[in-house]
Amino acid sequence: MLGKILDVANDVTHSYRDAAWLEASGLRTASDRVDELTHLVTDDLLRNRLSLTAGNASLVLGATTGEHDSPERRVTVVTNQARYATELEKWAKKALDVLRRQL
Repeated sequence: MLGKILDVANDVTHSYRDAAWLEASGLRTASDRVDELTHLVTDDLLRNRLSLTAGNASLVLGATTGEHDSPERRVTVVTNQARYATELEKWAKKALDVLRRQL
């Protein structure tokens, strides 16, 4: 799940992706699974990193333009999506690092 999230986040940091692409990417499904399992994690640091990963995935998924958005709004959304994807990648990597240390 974290691998899928990292792949999508890396891609989105380099290029804007619309809502259809994001849905097809599997990001929502992977993020939902992480969110569902987070409460089972006993390690506070890992639970925190997983929560931040799921939260940032939601931000990326929500940062898409609509057909009636103004040019200024589109620029803002595209910029935000890249910023959110960068944060998503950061937190997913940190969660993966904590997980690897525990194995």
